[in-house]
Parts: sequence; C-alpha cells; structure tokens
Amino acid sequence: PFAPSPTRPERSGRRHAPRPRSDALVIDLGATRLFAGLKPVELARLLPELEERSVPAGAVLFHAGDPGDALYIGRAGLAEARAGGGTVGDASRAVFEPGDSFGEMALLTDDPRSTTIVALTDLEVWALPKDRFLRLVEGTPGLALAVGRVLSRRLHATNQAVSTLHHAFDVAAEQRYGELGPELQDALRRIAPLDPIPVDLVARALGRSDAGNLLAALASRV
Repeated sequence: PFAPSPTRPERSGRRHAPRPRSDALVIDLGATRLFAGLKPVELARLLPELEERSVPAGAVLFHAGDPGDALYIGRAGLAEARAGGGTVGDASRAVFEPGDSFGEMALLTDDPRSTTIVALTDLEVWALPKDRFLRLVEGTPGLALAVGRVLSRRLHATNQAVSTLHHAFDVAAEQRYGELGPELQDALRRIAPLDPIPVDLVARALGRSDAGNLLAALASRV
C-alpha cells in the first residue's frame, strides 16, 4: 500500500484525455455542488473541457505554494486540505467529499496554492484547467454564479469559525481576568491599550517603582 512520505509527499495525479459526452456523465456532473444549478446545455458545454485524474491514497494532488493550474471536483474518495507540505502532522483545514470542488480561489486571484491537498483514500477527480475555467466563466453565466455561491459559502463558514474562536478566547480571557486580584485587574485595565508595554512608561502611569515586577506577575497569570 502507498505510504505518505514523512517529509514532503510527492505530487501525483494521472491524467486522462477528456471523455466523450454521455448522458450518465452529464447527470453525474450535475449532481456536484458546484454545477448543480447549471442547465443541461451548460453541462454539455462544460463536460468536454474536463480531465479525469486519479490519485492514490496518501499521495498529493497539489502542494501549498504551487501555481493554481486547475479547478478540481471530487468524483470518488476523500481529499484533505492541509497546511504546509501536507505531512501527517500538518494542521487539517478541510475534508472534501465526492461532489465538492476545491482549488478555484487560486485561479481567480493568481495567487499560489494556500494549502496542500492530500488523498485520504484513492481519489478520482475532474480537473478543469485554468485557461478553460476562465473561458467558461466568461461565456457561461450559470458557472460564474455557481463559483460565486461556492466562494460566498466558504467565506461565511470561515467567518463563523473565526467568530467562534473569538468567543472562546473572550470567555477564557474573562475567566483568567476574574482570577486576578483587584490590584492586578486595575493595572491591566490601565496598561492594556499599550503595545508594546515599556516598563518606564508603566511606572510613571501607575506611579509605582516596581512596575517590572508587576508586569512579570501579570505575564505569569494571563
């Protein structure tokens, strides 16, 4: 069985020529999240532009930092977006199931890939190369709207995740603040706007000669 490299996994993905149109493929493509709203004629225009690629479990489809050369749509199997080089210890950013699309942001912004995509299982994807993607977006209003919806949903999900993290941090900070004595609470309220916090300025602001010790006490508690 394929074993991921402990350092930087090798990029994989066997390419196949675009397949001829068939009704079964059009129906399958229309069931994906990105293309679910397209009309049959738009799906028929899109299908010949796609390339089928296979990636074995544990291999990398693309690395963070690679140029954005294609949009990918999962057909079968699971893929994971990871920070860094995509090794097992790298943070997971998202897991993509069949029907999910990924890689479109780099095509629209011309920025390098922001994450590494690793096949968690044997993976089958459709690839839509960048030049074909841009041409289709310009000529197919339904596709442009579909991409916009996908990006909007992801932005909303990201905002929700950030909001949840902020709330968790606020709760933890309030708990630690409540554990401080009145003197440390008062000092923290008065010096919190300062960044960085110079000891001599704190000493003058609080009228204390032991400002260094006070800051050390705060640092050890917060």
